[in-house]
Amino acid sequence: MVACLILTAAAQIGMNMYSGAMDSFFGSGETKLVSTDGGKEMDAEYYDYSCSTAEEAKELSAKVNNEVVGEGVTLLKNEDNALPLAEGAKITFLGVNALHYVIGPANDPYNNENAVSLKDGFEAAGYSVNPTVWDYYDRYSEINSSYTFDELMEIDPAQYSTELTDSYKDYSDAAVVVLRRSTGEGTDPSKDMGAAENNRTKLSLSATELELLSHACQNFNKVVVLVMSPNTMELGFLSDGSNYTDPYTGKTYDFGNIKAALWAGGLGLSGAQTLAEILNGTINPSGRLVDTYARDLKADPTYQNVGLYEYTNTTTQEGVGNTEEFYCSTGQAFTVEYEEGIYVGYRYYETAAYEASVGNYEGFDYDKAVIYPFGYGLSYTTFDMEYEGTPFFDEETDEFVFNVKVTNTGKTAGKQVVQIHCNAPYSYDSSVEKAQVVLCGFAKTGGIEPGESEEIEVRADRDYITSYDYKDAKCYILDEGDYNFYLSDNSHSWFDIDEKDASKCYTYQ
Repeated sequence: MVACLILTAAAQIGMNMYSGAMDSFFGSGETKLVSTDGGKEMDAEYYDYSCSTAEEAKELSAKVNNEVVGEGVTLLKNEDNALPLAEGAKITFLGVNALHYVIGPANDPYNNENAVSLKDGFEAAGYSVNPTVWDYYDRYSEINSSYTFDELMEIDPAQYSTELTDSYKDYSDAAVVVLRRSTGEGTDPSKDMGAAENNRTKLSLSATELELLSHACQNFNKVVVLVMSPNTMELGFLSDGSNYTDPYTGKTYDFGNIKAALWAGGLGLSGAQTLAEILNGTINPSGRLVDTYARDLKADPTYQNVGLYEYTNTTTQEGVGNTEEFYCSTGQAFTVEYEEGIYVGYRYYETAAYEASVGNYEGFDYDKAVIYPFGYGLSYTTFDMEYEGTPFFDEETDEFVFNVKVTNTGKTAGKQVVQIHCNAPYSYDSSVEKAQVVLCGFAKTGGIEPGESEEIEVRADRDYITSYDYKDAKCYILDEGDYNFYLSDNSHSWFDIDEKDASKCYTYQ
C-alpha cells in the first residue's frame, strides 16, 4: 500500500510538472506560444501533435522509426549481387545476438515487450526463419538472463549439436550473422579485453565471433553480416575475404562466403521489418557512414588519449576550479587530452593520404589503413553525378551553390547522397592547421528510376570552409588561394578526381 501511494504521488508530481506538454501531445487543453524579445528571428519550427491517444502516438513513433531505418541503413558490401535476397527466402540467423540486437544505447530488445524481434520482423516481410536455431538461442538467453547488455555474449559454435547444424539444410538461402556492440554513457568500450582475448579491443571481433563467422562460411554459400553498433568497429574481415588474418592471434580464416554486409546501427523498437525489407529489395539502401572505419583502431592517433585519466595530485576540490567541470559524484577528478587537434576521423585519414602521396608520411597506406571511408555507402543500383552549370557563390546568403545532375545508370530505382568536400589552400609555414578536405554540404535525392535523372541543389555555408587561427587572428579565417570543391561519393573521392575536370571539381578563388 505504501509503495502504491509513493508511486501514485510520483506520477502526480511528474504529470503536474509536464502537464502542458502532455495536454499538447494528447490533444487536450490549450497551448500558447509566447515569443521572447528577438525570438522571431530564431530558427525554430513548431510541430502540431495531432495524436489524441497514446496508441496513435505509438503508431506515429513507429512510422518515424521505420523511416529513419529505411533511410539510414548502409550497404557495405554486396559481392556477386548477393542482395537483395529472393522473395520468401529461407534463412538462418546465426549468433545469439540476433535476439539481442541494438535498438538504442544499452537497450536489449529481448527484455522489451514493445520491441519487434528480428524473427518476427523478417517473417512479416515474407522470409522463413530457421526455428530450431532461434529456439536454441532463446533457451540460452533465458538461462543466461543475468548478463548485462554491454557485455559480449556469444556461443562457441563448437557447442552446437548435430540437430542444430542439420537444421541448416532447410534454411540455407543465407546465413545472417548479427555482430553487436552497445555502448553509452558510463559504458565505454574497453581498450583491452585482457589476456583471455589476446588484449584485443572491444571494438574488434572476439575470438568466439571469428569462429562463428568461420562456422557460417563453412556451412553456407551466402553469408550476410549485420553490423549493429553505434561505434566504429574493426571490419578488416569484410574486405580481406578468403585470406583474413586475426591481428591479435595471427590465425587465418577463410571468409570468402561473406557476400554481403550492412551497417544497421540501432533499429529502434520497430525497425526489424524495415531492415528485412532492405534485404529483400523492397527498400533500396541509401544510408551513408557517419564515421571512418579503420582497420586498426590502435593505430589511430585518438586511441592514445582515449580513457579515464584521473588527476593524482589533488585530494580536495579547493584550487582546482569549478566543481562541475572537474569532479564526478565520487569526488574524483578526471581529464582527457585532445592532442590530435582537428585531426579526428576522416580529417586525419584524408590528410594522411595526401601527405603520403607527396612523400611526407612514410609508411602510411590509406588503402590498408581504411576499410570504409566517411560518407561511404553502396546501393542496389549505380549513379553518375556531374555539376549542372557552374557552381557559384551567393553573396546574399554567404553560401556556395551547387546544382548537381544525378543519373541512375543501373536497373533498380534508388536514392543517391550527393556530397561536396572542400580542399582549402594550405601553407606548411602557417600555424593554422587544415585538413586535406572537409565536408561542407550534402543532400539526398528522391527515388530515381533507372535511366532517369534528378537535378538537386546543394548549398554550403562559407563558414564551413573557414579555419581557426588561434595564434594571430584568434578567429576563423579564409586564406587567399584556390578552394577546390569536389563532387563526392565519400570523403576519399577527391583522391581520384582531376582538378581540371569541371564536371567533378569547382575551383573558387
